[in-house]
Amino acid sequence: MTLGLLSLPSELLHLIVKFLDRYKDISALCRAHRSLHPYLYQHDARYGGAYALFYGALTDNEAIITTSLRNGAGVNTLLAEPVYAKLRQRLGENNKFFYAMRGSGKYTALICAVICNHYDAAKLLLDNDSSVDCYINKRHSTPLHLAARFGHASIVELLLRSSQCDYSTFLNGEVSGYCTPLYFAISELNVGACRALLEHGAVAELQRGGHEDDSWRLMLDCIAVADDASFQGLVELLGKYQDWETSRVSPQALLCAAARKGNLEKVRWLLDQGLVRVDNQEGHVGHNSEVSTLLIEVAFTDKVEVMRYLLEAGADARKQREDGWTALMEAAEMHNRRTVVLLLQWDRGLINMTTENDETALHVALGSRWRTNSGSFMAVIKAMIEHGADLELQTSQGLTPLLTLLQRPHSKTECQLLRYLLDANADATAKCNRGETALYYADSVECSSCAELLSSAIKQRSRELKADSVTGV
Repeated sequence: MTLGLLSLPSELLHLIVKFLDRYKDISALCRAHRSLHPYLYQHDARYGGAYALFYGALTDNEAIITTSLRNGAGVNTLLAEPVYAKLRQRLGENNKFFYAMRGSGKYTALICAVICNHYDAAKLLLDNDSSVDCYINKRHSTPLHLAARFGHASIVELLLRSSQCDYSTFLNGEVSGYCTPLYFAISELNVGACRALLEHGAVAELQRGGHEDDSWRLMLDCIAVADDASFQGLVELLGKYQDWETSRVSPQALLCAAARKGNLEKVRWLLDQGLVRVDNQEGHVGHNSEVSTLLIEVAFTDKVEVMRYLLEAGADARKQREDGWTALMEAAEMHNRRTVVLLLQWDRGLINMTTENDETALHVALGSRWRTNSGSFMAVIKAMIEHGADLELQTSQGLTPLLTLLQRPHSKTECQLLRYLLDANADATAKCNRGETALYYADSVECSSCAELLSSAIKQRSRELKADSVTGV
């Protein structure tokens, strides 16, 4: 039958295929006569969800894209579920698109090409008026956001050069309160994409919505862990396009992020370039989103080598946060023994500095709810007492270090620490502002061992006082 059809005039063949409805019939006839291929594409455009168009975008086949568009496929057709399933089965899970986008969405052929980093296919679709004003899901990721997210610098540049790209809408637009394209590009450490975005007016101040300080710190941390070349490239780019004096995207903020991560080489490079001053510690956004200082952030992460370098470079170990908090207190709260010892060896005067609530570093360490191994806890307390911590200083609530310890949930470690404090001559008879004694607190945490230690210490103290009175001392 096929030979009989082929012997017919071309005009008659075209007329026959024009009135065929079933895809299988059209496909069989088109395989027999090459000139009938346009009918196959037309049927696909009309009834097949533009399968060929998406296949061309996902495989970077310009010829298939061109033929599909020429035969009626809409350049902004959305990828239908049946077509998605067929393409996924044919191209496999490892295709860039299906690997990256594991779920349904409003995908156009342009979005498929962008995700797969198919520059030629994306350019062809843009030349045929593919819309850049398309959103794939509730987060409203545009092609520009996606190109930046996947680090495709050449496609970022292509989209930004497109006459269709409305910079005011997309360049600094957050994705449903989520991220700007520049945020994505910096998170991917893609210097090329960042350069293209900044050159076209991206503003680094605009970051994720919601908890702005937290998200900004996360992006700083992304830069801080980049390889040295990417780090330096991003810093130089941001310096070229941002005002260091007014922007939160500053070398000082990057210094804090790099120091917090323990990246000594990046810290040294920023200082060597003259981009930062080690004595300028104001305005850092800390790990807990509070305004912090550089050394407090380093103390939090126990980066001893960075701490030593900054101290030797002139950082002030006595610099306090607005509430009086110091780097030593931060290290003490986290039970970071190495940092505690380093700071105390550097400046013994740190030991009895107080917060606005009259807490010392020893109060902070003993009252910390941070759970570490008992060895670190004990070592931190011993180091501070050996360096002159005052055991009688009281907080604004009248709590001595011993009373502070007795407010913790008790275990064997707390009992050992209590014994150590008592051996160091801590006052077992001390009372807080409400008149509550150490024995009261021991009873409140239901620690019979601590109560016995305190009773024994009080009796011993009473005997010593009686002996002193007898001898007239």
